[in-house]
Amino acid sequence: VEDDYISERYGVVIKPMDNMSVFWGSTDAFRGNGTALLVGGGIAPPEISTGIEYGIKMDSVRHFTGTVSLFDINVTNRLQDDPNNVGFKRIRPPLSNKGWEASLAWDYEGLTLVGGYYDGDLLDEDSGLRPDREPNKTINFFGRYKFEKGSSLEGFSFGGGTNWVGEATSDGGSRIIDSYQTVDVFASYAWDNWKVQLNGSNVLDENFTYRYIRVGLVLPAQGSRWALSLKRSF
Repeated sequence: VEDDYISERYGVVIKPMDNMSVFWGSTDAFRGNGTALLVGGGIAPPEISTGIEYGIKMDSVRHFTGTVSLFDINVTNRLQDDPNNVGFKRIRPPLSNKGWEASLAWDYEGLTLVGGYYDGDLLDEDSGLRPDREPNKTINFFGRYKFEKGSSLEGFSFGGGTNWVGEATSDGGSRIIDSYQTVDVFASYAWDNWKVQLNGSNVLDENFTYRYIRVGLVLPAQGSRWALSLKRSF
């Protein structure tokens, strides 16, 4: 393992108009894997990643902001649990991911709407297959309304969102993990230095497999759950 590594990050931003930017960036980075032990002995080397991203960003156009970008990422030395040796890791084959993603937000008079879309093509470079438990498509949407200062309901806010995760595979592509969608909601009231909030997760009680690790070890998702919190700021 090398004793040192230089992370490089650079990019270019061009503004053809006041509310639009065209960008390009390149990253060469590493992340230490700590003291993780490998099967067969030894300490895991750091994870190395390289990537290129380019796209367009839009600012404050009729209260809209948004970004569309394309990416090409390569990762080596990523760790995964060894299913046959509890407490030990093994190094995954090199990974590549090419695709695009987009986000769009609208904010006006207390109402905020945010949406996102991801479409990738994550591949194991050795087998040419998608790594286990890694979806290539996700969609999310969130909305919030906050009553403005001076209104009779000042201090109240409420909102919710949905998250859709595309299908994934397990057992080297032989088993399909179905896509799923969850819905979360919240409502809160703030006054003086206090705030009370009610959160609901997976409120439609969607039943899905969150992770399928190996035969005999399946992690189902938690059902509908609610949490009430009270906070005070000092």
